[in-house]
Amino acid sequence: MEYESPTQIGELEYECLTMLSKLEAECSEALMRIGLELLERSHEFEDIEYKFQLVLQALAKCHHPGALELNMAALVSEKTRDKEAYIELLATSENPQAIPALIHALKADDSTGVSEGWVRYKAIEVLHRLGAKEIASIIIPYVKDSAYRVRGSAIDLLVDFDVCEAAPILVEQLNQEEDPINLKKIISSLMFWKRTDSLPELREILASDWVSNNKDLQTKVSHAINALESLLDRSHYKSVTQPLSESGKYYSSFHINEPHRL
Repeated sequence: MEYESPTQIGELEYECLTMLSKLEAECSEALMRIGLELLERSHEFEDIEYKFQLVLQALAKCHHPGALELNMAALVSEKTRDKEAYIELLATSENPQAIPALIHALKADDSTGVSEGWVRYKAIEVLHRLGAKEIASIIIPYVKDSAYRVRGSAIDLLVDFDVCEAAPILVEQLNQEEDPINLKKIISSLMFWKRTDSLPELREILASDWVSNNKDLQTKVSHAINALESLLDRSHYKSVTQPLSESGKYYSSFHINEPHRL
């Protein structure tokens, strides 16, 4: 048997997809039936799932009406292994009907080791791209995920969708976040939401070794502390002053009981 390089295999795969996607309508229905049969047997051997993926991609490429449903079925099936491939294919369809299947994949993924979090990460990325703001509450716990990429993706979605309900858990995460990029994202979100209640945690991490030894992080945290302290000072000033006449004159609340002299 002659050796085939990854490039040759890729070219053969592309030719196969091109030919399959050009089949006549009546043939595409037969291809759909083959896809269903391969899906049912995809747990038997790895190459069967690979063949199924080729058929599925061909159906999607020719815009077969059943391709999306077959794709979602593969994603939620216990018989398939390569969940990432099905999420990536759903991303190309950009169809909101895929949201329930993506949520299922997100919750079902318990990957560990080298592949830890990739399915969760990709599912959140596609949900973000689909503008699925209604599922934001489901994403909030993932800012504490064990995989740094998942935490970062969850933070991006929550900030872009302005889910301020996530602020308390992000404040908690300040002292626990180990990835510098994610830490910067958290700090930016807390500044955006004007969370002055995060000042104690910010001061604490500013004094930590890993922040004090990272000039970029140190600058970011210091800037956040200064900005939030300034906001707190302005808020305090407003709280200790109040209008004493309709003319718009303001007096300190410490003098509110003094007679008002004209």
